[in-house]
Amino acid sequence: MKKNVKRIATVALASMMIGIGAVGTAVDFPLVQNTSITAEAASVGKVLGLTSKTLSNSEIKLSWKKVSGASGYSVCMRKNGKYPQIADVKGTTYTVKNLPNATRENFKVRAYKLVNGKKVYGAYSDNWNTATNPQQVTQLKVASVTSSSVKLTWKKIGCTNYRVYQLKSGEWKEIATVTSNSYIVKNLSANSSYQFKVRACKKDDKKTNYNHYGKYSDAITAQTSVEQVHNVNAETLSNSQIKLNWNKVSGASGYSVCMRKSGKYPQIADVKGTSYTVKNLPNATRENFKVRAYKLVNGKKVYGSFSENCHSATNPQKSVITSSSASKNSVSLKWKSIGCTSYQIYVSENKSWKLYCETNDTSYEIKGLTSGTCYDFKVRALKKDDNRKTHYGEYSEVVTIKTNENKKITQEDIDQMRRELQEYSNSQAKYVQEHYTEFWRYGIDYTTLEEYFQMCINESTPENSGYDSVATITFDTDENLDNIKSNFYSYIDYEYKERPKTYYVVYVEVCPNGHRVNSNPCWAVYFLT
Repeated sequence: MKKNVKRIATVALASMMIGIGAVGTAVDFPLVQNTSITAEAASVGKVLGLTSKTLSNSEIKLSWKKVSGASGYSVCMRKNGKYPQIADVKGTTYTVKNLPNATRENFKVRAYKLVNGKKVYGAYSDNWNTATNPQQVTQLKVASVTSSSVKLTWKKIGCTNYRVYQLKSGEWKEIATVTSNSYIVKNLSANSSYQFKVRACKKDDKKTNYNHYGKYSDAITAQTSVEQVHNVNAETLSNSQIKLNWNKVSGASGYSVCMRKSGKYPQIADVKGTSYTVKNLPNATRENFKVRAYKLVNGKKVYGSFSENCHSATNPQKSVITSSSASKNSVSLKWKSIGCTSYQIYVSENKSWKLYCETNDTSYEIKGLTSGTCYDFKVRALKKDDNRKTHYGEYSEVVTIKTNENKKITQEDIDQMRRELQEYSNSQAKYVQEHYTEFWRYGIDYTTLEEYFQMCINESTPENSGYDSVATITFDTDENLDNIKSNFYSYIDYEYKERPKTYYVVYVEVCPNGHRVNSNPCWAVYFLT
């Protein structure tokens, strides 16, 4: 009825315009018709209720409310800040296809009416934003495991985040939301089987969290490793062997024994039991060990955590005493240098061994011994490991040494010394031996060389003969007389070399009240010429 009223009003208006000469003929009627088109177009309404449903990772289905009188709808998608048309549809739905996965998109829709073959558009709908789903997560795998954790990794894809799921009591439960393509599931039980899967999530531009999910990945099964090895202990068996032992781990198929080298712990043995002897080690070296258990899963070894580090050391070599010497109250020892921390010296008197001292040197003087007593000595090397535990080498062979007697020099010793020195002096008097017949008193007081020597000895005293120096030996000395005689022999050799035509008489006298070069009671030894 409204259309009829409009038409009557239009005809009346046209007649009035003809009557007053505004319109010449009926040929001008199309003007009335254009006015009618404008009025009709103004009645195309705005699209309301635009919404969407994400169908996949490349399709979004749009829907909106019907606009009364509309001939069709123009579907537009934002690009470079504008909204070009992507479809012209008659109904109130449209599926946008071939979109990139996991991308946010914005849409608008407007209705139009066909008037005389031309589209007259209504107002745009409000903007609607949404997103396509991400792709399905692929290549989900177990990167590593411990006795209480599993590290999952998967191929990275375009999305906002990833959701990690675990099968618990027959249901899949979301356990984590992460932005990276890996996740460590913790607080798991040792030697147990678990199932996991992951899917990607894309958020659109709405203020409220409206998520678009990709398909779930294929589920995978992860096996946690056996428990950590505990209580690794080391027993040093020799200078090249260390025996390790540890607590048994429930469910373990075997154990990997590792020894530190260049800051790392490479495996040196794969054993089934809970002990292993490391052989062919250098002597007196500190070593560090770790052990971890493993379980065979589908033919592959799944390792538990390493044990705590275990310190130890091999024993040093057997010590070797190379030389020794004794005095009245002490003994000096020397031994071969070997790799170790230090050496211990043991002393035994009457089969009772006692530790005398510990030293870093390869020689030592043992003092405070009793003169004229036999003692046994032995040495052993030791090595301390990183726990300050001591490892010992074998004892050296036992060396028996007697300290010097505490014997005083007697008059008999002095007389014997004088006779020996005089005999030596006679033997060195080469010139006298060749020319004694030329000396004064030959044929009167002596006729042989022996008689000449004896005459000189009988008649020579410090008062009537010359001498260069005098030596003294105190009565209470306990010095070795052989050392004193050795010095006198050297003196005789020197004098005969300097004065070959001279003959020396060894003269010893007791000086009970002391001597000018020695204030103590002593023997004075002269070499008279």
